[in-house]
Amino acid sequence: MMTKKKISKDIPELIQHVGAIQRSRFKINLIVLVVLVATVIFVAGWFTRDYVKQRKILWERAEKLDAEILEQKKRFEELQNASRQSDLEFNRAQMILDFFVLTYGEELSYLNNKFTDDLDLTTKYIKKDPRYRQQSELLNDILSMQKENVGWKIEGLAPEEGFDTLTFVAFILEKNGLLGKHRAVDVWYRLDEVIPRTESPSMGDVVFYDYHFTMFHFITENGVPFVIGMTPKGILALKEDFIKKIGYGKIDYSKQ
Repeated sequence: MMTKKKISKDIPELIQHVGAIQRSRFKINLIVLVVLVATVIFVAGWFTRDYVKQRKILWERAEKLDAEILEQKKRFEELQNASRQSDLEFNRAQMILDFFVLTYGEELSYLNNKFTDDLDLTTKYIKKDPRYRQQSELLNDILSMQKENVGWKIEGLAPEEGFDTLTFVAFILEKNGLLGKHRAVDVWYRLDEVIPRTESPSMGDVVFYDYHFTMFHFITENGVPFVIGMTPKGILALKEDFIKKIGYGKIDYSKQ
């Protein structure tokens, strides 16, 4: 009896003891969980800070590379422009020298190479042919400027100041809508690149010569070819072979 009574008294204490143990375990588990969560947060934060730091470094490096690329591109364009300008200045100097030789050299006499046929008759003949409507207008522009005594000037780009042989052709072509998307001021010094070559010239095409001369090609009613354009002695019509030809340039009149 005594043993049963004692056991009965010990049961509540045992229950309390078990409850204490369970509470202790819960606290321990809770502490462990908190530690784990804190560890995860710390590690995640560390990686996040490291990621942000690395991302910032990479972003700054990318911006620096972009700036360097832009700087190199700018320097390349400057060098390219300087090279182009240098080539252009050389070509201009060469052109002036060539024109001086051509104008005053003993081998060439404009008087001996002057086209002597009646240009008015040739103009009327071209005008009558419906195939050459635009060529006729172009020739009339040239002859009008000849009558106005438009003169010679190296790199001149307007009738008021005059033209050289290249700028004159470029101006006339642009005036008649035959330079396409180009402007005379941009392409006069490289017409031989802009205008496609041809082996079979027709009315109104362009002839390229030595000494950078460029003239317009026309044919009389009798089939005699001649050229007309700006020279150091003004606008002249000359025999087509007045100096050595380099080739012909094809002008597209079909879209007019």
